Amino acid sequence: MSMSQIAVWGIDYLPKILVDIVGEKGLKIDSVESEETVKNHDVIFFFQESNLTTEGLFDTTKLYEMVEMWGYCFENGISVENKTFILCCDLNPGDTKKIHEILNPMNINVCYLPIHNTNLIPPRIPVGTLNPVVVSQVSDLLNKTFFQSVHVFSMTSLSVEILNLGLSQSKLSKNLSLINYRNTLIQSSISEEYSIFESFLDYKPQIEYKEDILRNEVLSKFIDLQRLPNNVSQRVMEERQKNTEFVVQTFLKSETPKSTRVILDGLCYSNSVLVDYNKYQVVKELVGLGYEIIVLETENFIRGKTPLEILNDLGQTVKFYKKGSEVQGYVLPL
Repeated sequence: MSMSQIAVWGIDYLPKILVDIVGEKGLKIDSVESEETVKNHDVIFFFQESNLTTEGLFDTTKLYEMVEMWGYCFENGISVENKTFILCCDLNPGDTKKIHEILNPMNINVCYLPIHNTNLIPPRIPVGTLNPVVVSQVSDLLNKTFFQSVHVFSMTSLSVEILNLGLSQSKLSKNLSLINYRNTLIQSSISEEYSIFESFLDYKPQIEYKEDILRNEVLSKFIDLQRLPNNVSQRVMEERQKNTEFVVQTFLKSETPKSTRVILDGLCYSNSVLVDYNKYQVVKELVGLGYEIIVLETENFIRGKTPLEILNDLGQTVKFYKKGSEVQGYVLPL
């Protein structure tokens, strides 16, 4: 399959691993901007930024705009038969099936391929479809275009949707276990031995992204809707909040003078300009207690509108410095 047969909706949200491959190979990927693009391409990838609705589910508004475009093409005589629509974004359990049921009567193939998820590392890649023709097509596409020696596993779309969510939940749970160990050593006044302690464990801290937090929340919502017991995802959210409170209480017990500036190395989720709610609550609490807060953040974040909103909310006791700046004060271990 040649690259001329492939187009992407949401090209700005291509995962870094694909951006690097496209750059290294000098590949050209067309952006889906019109019905004409659909007409001239056999495969359409769909990517989008992950955001939640007020109901706590992933916002699929943009996705259904693409579904409507497929329908428009079909109704206006543009051939869509045997074209393939590959969903590569965070979805709610059951979304792929709903879209399949809409597009299948038009003879459009639909599958879920969460290659945007940083927790899914080639060569093992799941694809959410039991259609052997589509599985073969996706396998050839990944191996000949993007990766090498990828092993594609065919599963139901619901299984892959839950796997996409569950990998993030598993990462957060393991990270919380490490944090709990660290807090135990802090309480026992032997925190200086934590690095040695950690060296005996078979799991190391993993970077948590905004998407991991959102996936965990959606999985928790799904578990509640299914009325299943033992909602680990919900407990992860509760434990994260408790850990934040523990850090603050430990700091307050140190009786650090109000003249000492408190430093937060990052207010946002990793690789994001979205503020971590738990961290923001810490800032708000410490400002209320009379501390001056220094936030180290990326230049993109500092130039955005969020810092101004925070200053309007909390006042001039919060200051923003570019990450890497040398600032004196107490670094809060969040």
